[in-house]
Amino acid sequence: YRDGDFLIQVNYSQPYKKGRLIFGTQAERALVPYGKKWRTGANEATEISFSNDVLIAGTLLKAGRYSLYTIPDASVWTIAFNSKLGYWGRGFGDVFDESLDVLRAIAIAQNDLPEVEQFTISFSKQAQAIALTMEWDSVQVSFPIEKIIR
Repeated sequence: YRDGDFLIQVNYSQPYKKGRLIFGTQAERALVPYGKKWRTGANEATEISFSNDVLIAGTLLKAGRYSLYTIPDASVWTIAFNSKLGYWGRGFGDVFDESLDVLRAIAIAQNDLPEVEQFTISFSKQAQAIALTMEWDSVQVSFPIEKIIR
């Protein structure tokens, strides 16, 4: 996303649904189990960078580059920005070192939307913020990002 000198960049891999159960419980053998850390894509962990300081759901996050991981649940997701870069592997569980989380925010999950085959992250401009939206299967999660003007 670019707006003048303000840039948000996301690097992520886009897995496909391929008929699998994506979000659900471990007992259901979901690909992304509720309550477990997810690298929010495939292969290498998703990374996000900001050219300016921003507010994520109202909390300050300094300009820079972060690993982005999520902890999905049926109704809300935890969005985590982690200072370590280069996480890799199938890793759910303990791959991300929570002590290096710089910020965590909560986002509401919508679970009844038309199916999206390939995991997608997108941006849309809103009145006071930019919405970062993640979609996969019938789930959509979105949270606001506000540029701090000094």
